[in-house]
Amino acid sequence: MGTSLRYLSVLTLFLYLVRFVKQPIVARLLSPSDFGILGLAMVVLLALSNLTSIGIQQIIIQRGEVDDDFMSSAWFFLVLRGIAITALTVAVTPVYGHFFDDPLVERVLYVVAFVPLIRSFVSPNIYLSERQIRFGRIAVYQSVSQVVSALVVLTLAFAFRNVWALVIGMLATELILVALSYLFFGVSVRPRLPSLDHAREFLSIGKFFTIIAFGSFITTQVDNLIIGGYLGTAELGFYLIAFTLISFPNQILQGTFNRVALPAFSRVQNSPTQIGTYFARITGAQVTFTLMAFTAVGLLADPFIRVVYGSEWIPSIVLLQTLTVVGIARGMSVSLAPLLVGTGWVRVDALGKVVETMLFVPLVWLLVVRYGAIGAAIGSGLAYSCGFAARLAYLHRAAVFDSGPLILRHVGGSLLLPLPVIGLTLLARIYITTPSAVLNLITGTSVVLILQVLVLLMFRRDVLRESVQLVFSKSTSSAHALSDRSTGPLPASHEGK
Repeated sequence: MGTSLRYLSVLTLFLYLVRFVKQPIVARLLSPSDFGILGLAMVVLLALSNLTSIGIQQIIIQRGEVDDDFMSSAWFFLVLRGIAITALTVAVTPVYGHFFDDPLVERVLYVVAFVPLIRSFVSPNIYLSERQIRFGRIAVYQSVSQVVSALVVLTLAFAFRNVWALVIGMLATELILVALSYLFFGVSVRPRLPSLDHAREFLSIGKFFTIIAFGSFITTQVDNLIIGGYLGTAELGFYLIAFTLISFPNQILQGTFNRVALPAFSRVQNSPTQIGTYFARITGAQVTFTLMAFTAVGLLADPFIRVVYGSEWIPSIVLLQTLTVVGIARGMSVSLAPLLVGTGWVRVDALGKVVETMLFVPLVWLLVVRYGAIGAAIGSGLAYSCGFAARLAYLHRAAVFDSGPLILRHVGGSLLLPLPVIGLTLLARIYITTPSAVLNLITGTSVVLILQVLVLLMFRRDVLRESVQLVFSKSTSSAHALSDRSTGPLPASHEGK
């Protein structure tokens, strides 16, 4: 596991450094309305994508045995799904455009409708590499793809200076990913009509992934729909930039930990003791770093937006600060996903997502009407927090492992860590003044980082030690060192996960 985490740590930091540099440049070249228009168009695309998701990639990783016949069947389902999403999107576009009375939203949606179709032709061999916890080639593939994509999008932004730079950039990115997937991973199978057994397996297991995916759509896109329809595309643009920024820490942590954690938990799913060990090492560290990362985001939001994005995006500051609660709750929920999916308890994740979804829409709608875009941040934060609490409760009841003491230590023990960092940073601001926004950002970042390191050394030295061992251990992958037991079909009590 150590080698895999080293690859993923370097890869993830590099990928998000590229995105981190690209996004502010594009934001300065385009307007908030441009981001809002694309955001409204993506609501339809993501709705259909999530409604048709049956978790085939996760099934490939979690399944006990995978042969060419199974991979051919899986790829057939992926291509069929891509065709269906594109066709349905084109069909509903006129109605959706008429609803918002915006011809530009309609034209944009016609073009981005082809993104799922292109994406479905990515070589499925990449999922086999993830299954085998071999991330070296994946790291190179994604790095090259991200750099080329960023250069294309920046070139288009300079050339068009409008929403079409984002739209054409999306299509170009998908084409680059498909082409490079064949170059790096090859194509060992072709899409082929699946056997009845494979089709039943996909649909039986996939129904819980569909619930989770649909819930994810509700809790990540309905707020965009409400803000865009009620407050306009400019306000939606401010909200989207803030939401994108709070997504970065979670995506970095998930890209580093979760992709290794899923196959690792799958390998030990029949051993409660080893599940508990992996929970302590991986999930505990991820929860701690999630809390510390969003503490930094909230404290540095003001100087960061002013310096990096410019005065046009100042309305995003308070949204970003409010959304840190969303980032924390969402990050801690997602940190449990590899454990629940890998051990066959995906139903627990589905139940947590149901709780989030039931609360999300009414809370966001009521609070947006009352408080504007900030209301969406508050409502989604409350919904995600309840969803995380529900997952912990269901996990404890499921008795996958002796979770009570571990949850108390590795989750509960980390919840108070941000308080001394916040208090001392606010105190430092009273006594440390700087003449410019740039110096304010540099000073604030230095203070926050130093305080966070000190707090971790004083109160969670175990997390730092475990993380260093995971990332820099020179030993053979822990996951491969475990007994190579088949994950096989789930027991009857887990059927239909």
